[in-house]
Amino acid sequence: MPHGQRLVAPLSLDQAAALHRAWRTKDVVEIIDIGEATTISSRARGVMIRMLGQGVRGAIVRGKGAVIERWNMWSRATASTAGKLGHME
Repeated sequence: MPHGQRLVAPLSLDQAAALHRAWRTKDVVEIIDIGEATTISSRARGVMIRMLGQGVRGAIVRGKGAVIERWNMWSRATASTAGKLGHME
């Protein structure tokens, strides 16, 4: 594929209408930025859906990792704060 070209899925009528409105109010760089943000968001959503599915099936293997460590830190901090505020028995 030549540099600068991407494969693009066909647009629905709603997407085409939104793109038409965007072209009237945004410049080319903003349109490209919106597309890139949408791609990142879609990939992140896919990761979350897969992780939720693994959680439901009990397939998540706890191991050393940044996400788990941050979650544990957040959980402890939240529990500690809630305890101090009298929300946890």
